[in-house]
Amino acid sequence: MNWRNYKKVELHRHLEGAIRLESIIEIARKTGVKLPSYNLNELKEHALVTKPLKDLSVVLNRLWLTQSVLSTQDIIERISYENCIDAFNDGITHLELRYSPGFINTNHPDLDFEKIHHAILKGRERALKECPNLKVGYICIISRDLSSKDAEMSAEFAVANKKTFIGFDLAGDEVGYPAENFKHLFNKVKKAGLGITVHSGEAKRPEAAQTVKDAIVHLGAQRIGHGVQVIHDKKIMEFVKSENVLLEVCPTSNYLTQAFATLEEHPIRKLMEFGIKLCVNSDDPNFLEL
Repeated sequence: MNWRNYKKVELHRHLEGAIRLESIIEIARKTGVKLPSYNLNELKEHALVTKPLKDLSVVLNRLWLTQSVLSTQDIIERISYENCIDAFNDGITHLELRYSPGFINTNHPDLDFEKIHHAILKGRERALKECPNLKVGYICIISRDLSSKDAEMSAEFAVANKKTFIGFDLAGDEVGYPAENFKHLFNKVKKAGLGITVHSGEAKRPEAAQTVKDAIVHLGAQRIGHGVQVIHDKKIMEFVKSENVLLEVCPTSNYLTQAFATLEEHPIRKLMEFGIKLCVNSDDPNFLEL
């Protein structure tokens, strides 16, 4: 069975995690970015996650290699275009791409949030000329581990560009970054009319299920990125169900980040049987690969 032949909706896909490895190599050669290797198969060992790693933080650190090549508007336009084309070729008709302007902007002094967003939109325009039936919306991310100043800037940027964003997200390692810290920013974004989705309950930790509830209560999350650790707390499962919150479930990602030791242990079926709304997503299709 070829799943690419089926029309699909993708609600949880990171632009930075869906960049072709071949493009990274080509861009690095042209711009002088140092990579561990310029051989495709050798670079996979450094840039991709193809087998379970220790935990989520180890996986997130690998994304910085990809980020190192995103230094100009032309490069960002290119990867935006390729993101859309690749999604279309995967059979996706409605795509929500999310990205962190603060993450992309780090260590790239010639960029700013406006230039990054403009390049991404320009890449989409190019792609839609070839794929007119594809619908693409963008979600702006705050990266938990970046500065509070960056978080403020991201929220203000999302509000100022609410006509070209459909949602707002909080992502990155949850350890040490409780939802309450970001409440004032999410209140601002909600007032502007953007949808709210929050990465939460992804990593396997004792308090993981509670972080899902916190994201809903404190940040007004209508959707939760991952959220699979609620399986360990029936009361919070009931809460998620009663609030009609959708879980954006990414099984391959959850296995490779060791949210669950095996794919067979993944609770997607149990969550569905419990009556929790969910959808299945790729997360970072060119970064997490079985």
